[in-house]
Amino acid sequence: MSDEYWIIAVPGRSTPKESFEEVCRATERDQLSTNFFFNIPDLKVGTLDSLVALSDDLAKLDNYIEGVTKKLTQYFFHDVLDDDRNRLAENLTVGSHGVDPIRYVSEFQWDHAKYPTKQSLKNLSDIISKASTHIENELKLRSQSYNNVKQNLEAIEKKQTGSLLTRSLNDVIKKEHFVLGSEYLKTVLVCVPKGLISDWYAKYESLCGMIVPRTTELVTQDQDYALFTVTLFQKTEDTFRHKCRENKFTVRDFTFDEKALANEREKTRELELERQKLYTNLVRWLKINFGEIFSASIHIKALRIFVESVLRYGLPVNFASIIIHPNRKVTKRLRDVLDRLFGYLDHSDRSNKDESFDIPGVFSSEQEYYPYVYLKLDLDYIDMKSMASSEAKRLVSGIELVGAGGYDKLQIKQYPYRAPGADEVAIQIKFAGLNFADLMRRQGLYSPAPKYPYVPGFEASGIIEAIGSNVSQFSVGDRVIAFAGDGMWSDMITLPNYQCFKMPDEMSFEEGAAFLVNYITAHQILFEFGNLRPNKSVLVHMAAGGVGIAAIQICKTVENVTVFGTASASKHATIKDIGCTYPIDYRTQDYVSEIRKIAPKGVDIIMDPMNGEDSVRGYNLLKPFGKIIYFGASNVAASGENRSLLTAFKTWYKCFSTNSLAILSENKSIAGYHLGYLSKDLEATQEFASSTVTELIRLYKQGALKPQVDSIYPYSKIGEAMQRMHNRKNVGKILLQPDHEYNTKNVQEKQVE
Repeated sequence: MSDEYWIIAVPGRSTPKESFEEVCRATERDQLSTNFFFNIPDLKVGTLDSLVALSDDLAKLDNYIEGVTKKLTQYFFHDVLDDDRNRLAENLTVGSHGVDPIRYVSEFQWDHAKYPTKQSLKNLSDIISKASTHIENELKLRSQSYNNVKQNLEAIEKKQTGSLLTRSLNDVIKKEHFVLGSEYLKTVLVCVPKGLISDWYAKYESLCGMIVPRTTELVTQDQDYALFTVTLFQKTEDTFRHKCRENKFTVRDFTFDEKALANEREKTRELELERQKLYTNLVRWLKINFGEIFSASIHIKALRIFVESVLRYGLPVNFASIIIHPNRKVTKRLRDVLDRLFGYLDHSDRSNKDESFDIPGVFSSEQEYYPYVYLKLDLDYIDMKSMASSEAKRLVSGIELVGAGGYDKLQIKQYPYRAPGADEVAIQIKFAGLNFADLMRRQGLYSPAPKYPYVPGFEASGIIEAIGSNVSQFSVGDRVIAFAGDGMWSDMITLPNYQCFKMPDEMSFEEGAAFLVNYITAHQILFEFGNLRPNKSVLVHMAAGGVGIAAIQICKTVENVTVFGTASASKHATIKDIGCTYPIDYRTQDYVSEIRKIAPKGVDIIMDPMNGEDSVRGYNLLKPFGKIIYFGASNVAASGENRSLLTAFKTWYKCFSTNSLAILSENKSIAGYHLGYLSKDLEATQEFASSTVTELIRLYKQGALKPQVDSIYPYSKIGEAMQRMHNRKNVGKILLQPDHEYNTKNVQEKQVE
């Protein structure tokens, strides 16, 4: 047997019971179904016009109440009872006597106290509608209160788990681990990869000056990291952090505060008590109101059957209403039997049954039609098929790249929303970043790239709308930043949770969308490849772009770093304000000559996003032990819509080329950095990325980093946004925004030429 029931109404014989018995004899012979008499009382008929109008209203109300019933049951099952079907069955009852829903339907009796039959049909439907709306509104309020407390507790519990690199340390750190109350000394916590523990013991005292000898102590360790304490003089902390980064050690941000720890434990205890109280009240409320909404649903179906039967069979009122529980394997045979019994009621031309037509109050082209009145009743309220179907019908909009070429290859398209898997989150996009790599992708000059068509975009900021069952570090409503290989230029994106990071409270959505790609790129180039240290010199090309501004700001976090930056003259004031020591106008000045005037020996680090001829000039500008890091090829990209193969070939031909023997005598280093290829396997590099982002957020909170937004364009103006970047007019990041979010009052484009 299935969880699907049919409610039918057929003309009464001498009595309604006689028609019921006729159906029973025809269907029970071959065990096609189990049948129950659906007892509908005598109701006020009203006028024909009122019945026709009410028929449509009742159908809509029936669908609404069924949706509320499913919503309540799904929430009860998944969020409150943690998918425990046995406990759900115990709580899904109807009425003060706790009747099982199936029994309630099969033995249905009209509730005259709630729904007096002296009232008109319209009044009865209004009473049911108001009660159902009240239940839905109350469900929203109660579920929100419970979910907030539950998510806060889960967030606290999550902090106690995971890697020592990110988890809360409150439960492992004790007072005796720290030097407290000293004006000069400070104890810091350092995460050391387990493979580097011997390096830590050998190096920690000599990482910088003013470290107290023999003060390191192993606090705890997990699968990947060991946590050590070390005591040093406060004024050397920044240098110590920098040296730790160079040696792959991570200094945790932690201040021991006994009072704060006690407050946090008390807060956790209070939250747990509140959760238990809310849980008890919520279970009681859900149990009672499931019965209320389920009863309302069956009464609405009774009203629909009554109205449809009067419209179909006329007056005086004489029909038999029957609940049929079909045997799943023989539903077609059951339909055939019912058609033979009541086919005489259908006077239409069956040969035209595929034509679409509506008869108000009788049937519409959107519902199944049978010679008898028919409604479907599905009692499996935790069947996930309907939910999956609903999600599949949801569409989201995004910018789709349909092929290599001009701006016409970027088109606004709709595609199905994908619900998050167990380890995924779904994010409502607020802003997305535009990067030079996106321009090259459009021109077909960038690798890696998915097959056409696809939605581009490497980074975005937004709000988490849904989370998978295994995700506990995020909650619905969290403000996040995220990055991926593609897919961000959309209203919504579903992606693995490890590609997301919570935004600091003080960070705006605009800053968030301008943060990840630029600052990860600049930080990893400068520290992982460049080994940036105090008193070094750095040349930053395209210094007024997103990565350029990020690089200048990061350089200023290291003591006495000299920064040369190439940019057009109109942008010099901006980059000088954020820390560029020597701005150089690449349009009117030869940057090599200008740098040689100031630093005859050259520079220590060069960040080159251009390639081509500049790759050779840059290499020759390096000091001994200098490093040039290539991380782009902007000279390859044409300045207009379409790519130029001639330009690409010329750039490639002029690229720096050498061999291991030739470089031997130069005492210089060459490196290449490509975030796109790193992001191809984010799962493998997630810990590396996470440590970088953790450090960047720390610097942001200190005020050392401040993403600069140049301009904001709606998705529909993607061509204009790209042309601005092609023309190198931007100072800082160009952002994109979903059209429905776009507000021209909040957008000020910088007119930098």
